[in-house]
This record gives sequence, C-alpha cells and structure tokens, in this order.
Amino acid sequence: MLCSLIYAFFPLVSGSILISSVLSLVCFLSNQQLSIGIKIGDGESESHQQQQDEEVRPIDFTEFRHIIFDVCLIGIFILQHSLMACSFFKNGISKCGLKPVERCIYVAFTGLTLMILIYFWQPVYSLSAWLIDTNESWVLWFFFNLVHCFAWLIIFLEVLIMEPMELIGWKQVYYSFKGYNSPISYKSKGMQKLYRHMRHPGATCFFLILWIHPLMSVDRLILAWFLSMYLKCGFDVKASDYGYYKKHMLGKVSFEEGRIETISD
Repeated sequence: MLCSLIYAFFPLVSGSILISSVLSLVCFLSNQQLSIGIKIGDGESESHQQQQDEEVRPIDFTEFRHIIFDVCLIGIFILQHSLMACSFFKNGISKCGLKPVERCIYVAFTGLTLMILIYFWQPVYSLSAWLIDTNESWVLWFFFNLVHCFAWLIIFLEVLIMEPMELIGWKQVYYSFKGYNSPISYKSKGMQKLYRHMRHPGATCFFLILWIHPLMSVDRLILAWFLSMYLKCGFDVKASDYGYYKKHMLGKVSFEEGRIETISD
C-alpha cells in the first residue's frame, strides 16, 4: 500500500514541476520585450535608440563573472540531463525499487534544474551579435512571434505523436500498477531504435527558437551555442529511422480513420 502511494505521488510532483518549467522556458526563450527595453548593469532601462547613441563598452569584471556563472548553470543542466539518463543511474534506481517511477524522477529533476537555470540566469547586454527593436516595425514583431509560435506548436505536436504519457513517465507507473512490463518493451525494435536516436522531440524547432530572436546578447549566444551542441550530440536519427517513423505514422493515421468510419457507420 505504501509503495503504491509513493508511486502515485511521483507522477503528481513531476507533472507539476514539468508544467511550471515548460511555461518558464517558453517565457525565457521567446520573450521579445528584452529587445525593446534593455536592462543594463545598474538595473535601469533604456530604449534601443538611446543605446545606439552610446558607444559599446567592453565587458567588465562583473559581467565576465556573470558569463562564467551562466556557463556553470548550463553545465549543471547538461550534467543532470545526461548523467540521469545513463545506465548507472537507471540501475541504481532499480536497486532502490523505484524502477516504475524512474522517468518521473528524471523529468522532475530536469524541470528543477531548468527552473534553477532560468531563475538564476544573469543577462549580459553590453555586447550583442545583433539587436533588432521590434517596436519599430510590426512586421518584424509579427515575424519573430510567428516563428516562435510555429516552433513551439511543432514541438507540442511532436510530443503528442511520441506518446506524452510515456515521455513524462506516467504510463510506466500505470503499467506497473497493472502488473505489465515497461511500455518500451512492447514496442517494435524499429521504434526502440528511433527513441534511442531521437532523445529530444523537436530538436530542429529548438534551434529556431534559440537562434531566431531579435536580441542575441552575449549570454543568449552562449546559451544557444551550448544547447545547440548538446542537442546535436543527442540527435542521431538516420534515414532508416525517418522511413520507419513515416511508415508507423501513416499506419497510425489509417487505423484511426478506419475507427472513425466504423463508428460513424
């Protein structure tokens, strides 16, 4: 009974953390207000036009310290995201009798480290690769918003296609209550191979979100570079994987259409 309560507790906690971290991430990566009113070292705010009138000053020691701190935050997130996905951690969780909630624990800690990164992030605006004031043109404002909305929508749809309940660990807990094996064991070898090669749904869309932004400050440039390299390392989908995935999805759509036609008849 106690074990069942523990298993039921983890999905609720991980789900709450996941929702909070995802909403925080969307605001953190897609907020365009930073390109209109930019916060500088003393906490005040100046417009883009005022900043253009000033000379670009070099990074001082405080800002350099902020960059190092941001790099450490990125390192903590990448280490957590990678180490908790390795077999050593998974074997340790299994020995503790928490195998069914392994994915929930992983999702919860990923969300926590992500929120820590967002909350303690130190922006550095003294240097930027580019700075576009979207307040000067509604076309630019619409373009950047459209790209980000489209990218987040595609990520959301890809998560739905890849069985979100299994991605966040709830399906594993349900199968455990029913006395079934892990959900991945019921999938074909082709699908298991695809899951191993594509650890992050919507990797291409994350590239768009990270790099297509009106303000590419030093801190965002560092964040975009590190996360892009990390996503690239974890994304190893082959042409055969795409072919299998396309075949799988076409079969799934045909099956659902057949069910709808049967019900309507």
